[in-house]
Amino acid sequence: MIARDFARRIREAIGYNSPAVAVAIEEDLESAIDFGKLTSAEVVAVCGKAQFAEFQRLVASRSGDPGVAP
Repeated sequence: MIARDFARRIREAIGYNSPAVAVAIEEDLESAIDFGKLTSAEVVAVCGKAQFAEFQRLVASRSGDPGVAP
């Protein structure tokens, strides 16, 4: 259930093309993982590798990762 919720939120962030929303979701996801509520593999299993990779690119674009073009 939690993995499906994160997958839905990730799809929405991608749809909105919103790095700010993606970063907020990433923070929530990291917290849930830290508390042992789920693993990133569970989220990937629900949303798929390609969508999760796109989500990570969106997060990186907000954080100013030099490997991501503006």
